[in-house]
Amino acid sequence: MEYSVEDISKLARVSVRTLHYYDEIGLLKPADRKSNGRRYYGQEQLIKLIEIVFFKKFGFNLKKIASMLNLGNKDKRALMIAKKELLKKEITRIKGLIKSIDMTLEFYYKGGNINYNQIIKQFELFQKTTKEDKQRFIEEFGELEDEETKKNKKMSLAKQQEYYETMKSNMDHKLFAKRNLFWTKKIVEAVSNNKKEDSKEVQDLMKEYFEILKMAGPMSKKKWLGIGISLCENKDSYIIFAKMHPKLPEFMTKAIKIYGDNLVE
Repeated sequence: MEYSVEDISKLARVSVRTLHYYDEIGLLKPADRKSNGRRYYGQEQLIKLIEIVFFKKFGFNLKKIASMLNLGNKDKRALMIAKKELLKKEITRIKGLIKSIDMTLEFYYKGGNINYNQIIKQFELFQKTTKEDKQRFIEEFGELEDEETKKNKKMSLAKQQEYYETMKSNMDHKLFAKRNLFWTKKIVEAVSNNKKEDSKEVQDLMKEYFEILKMAGPMSKKKWLGIGISLCENKDSYIIFAKMHPKLPEFMTKAIKIYGDNLVE
């Protein structure tokens, strides 16, 4: 089957400009190029593009990806299996967080007592981010990197883990859960009451959210702004916040950016 550059762009969710660039650098050549300059791709190129997207998601640069594409099927299969396991772990974490949100929503709607310990447990599970999984994955298949690079990554991971354990042991989990639940209720009320993202009330809530997140780990201006962007760009994050209120993801993205633009590093 033949795919035009527009077809393959839609299938792989990669821009046409990116595909043209991959062609220029020799990373992904089309199967056929017509006399009018139109590019056409076959099944082999589509599979190769899937591999490129896969490796790129894990932070490898294009030069490294070019080397990886030359691996044998056995090595590629091992990479795909590792990716599958990471996705399964991520699904478990997402389900846990959704469960916590459902419990919170039930509390808002019905009132009564709330199981803080269960919510804390789910948030702790979700705190183990895919960034750490990604680092372990890269280390496991680090034969394409030099020893010094791998050593630095291991040191970085060890320091991150040490910091996380320290933060977790020092954090007041019950206070974290209470503040987060109270904040969630307030931000949903703000959206429901059509408050503006730049209003003092909403920006005060952003300040509180920033402080809550700092309880769970280090927070910087860059990380904060990244959280805002991910609320709309990351499907899982979008679903989680949209479940609280359909307008919340876009609302939070704007409110977080306004607060973040005024932060000083």
